[in-house]
Amino acid sequence: MNNSAVKQRIDAACTNVAAAVVVRLAHGIKLTTMIDMIRKTAFEFPRSLPAWLPEAILMKLAHVKLIYWYFKTAIRMVKTNLPPEVKPGQSLPLLQALHILTRDGKLNQDSRRKLKQVYHLVNFIEPLMQAVMDKQSQPVLVDHGAGKSYLGFILYDLLLKQHAGGQVIGIESRGELIEKSRQLAQECGFDRMQFEHLTVAEAMQSQQLPATVDIVTALHACNTATDDAIQFGLQKQAQFMVLVPCCQAEVAEVMRQHKAETLAQTFLSELWRHPIHTREFGSQVTNVLRCLELEAHGYQVTVTELVGWEHSMKNELIIAKYTGQRKRSARERGQQLLEQLNLTSLSARFNFQ
Repeated sequence: MNNSAVKQRIDAACTNVAAAVVVRLAHGIKLTTMIDMIRKTAFEFPRSLPAWLPEAILMKLAHVKLIYWYFKTAIRMVKTNLPPEVKPGQSLPLLQALHILTRDGKLNQDSRRKLKQVYHLVNFIEPLMQAVMDKQSQPVLVDHGAGKSYLGFILYDLLLKQHAGGQVIGIESRGELIEKSRQLAQECGFDRMQFEHLTVAEAMQSQQLPATVDIVTALHACNTATDDAIQFGLQKQAQFMVLVPCCQAEVAEVMRQHKAETLAQTFLSELWRHPIHTREFGSQVTNVLRCLELEAHGYQVTVTELVGWEHSMKNELIIAKYTGQRKRSARERGQQLLEQLNLTSLSARFNFQ
């Protein structure tokens, strides 16, 4: 019997032992009981191997393989007691590497809140991804301002890894985060994930990215990063854009600069006369202008909340679907808003041309 045949016999015997362990775990055997069972099995294990092998080699092989299967079954044991937030088939090493799950498979309160937000966004994106895959088998999703790529990794894990095609591309300007994401993707075997160290301007011109993409996402892209994601989506002819804006300060700052002038022109300026109202109203106006911009470029826009306000104040979700029907009224009203609120200096930011 050659070495290959011996290895096959060893693997087959290990499989039988592991199957017995898993069956017992399914019937509620405690971890300590399982360990005792494996210890006892170690003495019987060599009997399933070729009798002509020396006893010392048999015991060594049994010891090594049983240690391996102990950890495999221990992982299965952890899976049976995972928090309900962890979905079936989800990669545990990924969730642990993202510091969502602790080493012992637990969720702390902050991780639970973060995971709930990402899951809600995945629930919104899943039908969009399916709509794309109904038309073609190689969808491309670009996560703009990816950061640590929580969203991109979980989207790939839940929506793409079970399919033969499809790609997730993370765009991030911080090189150290890109390197960490590339390493994690390699460790998880996520071969169709790509990470690029690019600014927005570079992303629009980069040869590393396809000429067109299907879905653009931006989760909590701070201040003007959401606008950059919109411009990227427009240039790449994205079929869908899914945006969760964050920290919209640019419009509020321009409104603050022209506050005295606006107060003299219209009583409506009372809506943002006080600093806290300037910030809140500026944030509201920013997202209204973004929606009008998308509609002016042929997108059907839906605005809703991402999760309950108890989980995050940065909660507005904008979903845009390309229809090709450009709304002239959206372009006109967008321009009027810029003029009425003394925001014409931002005309290049909100493209209503």
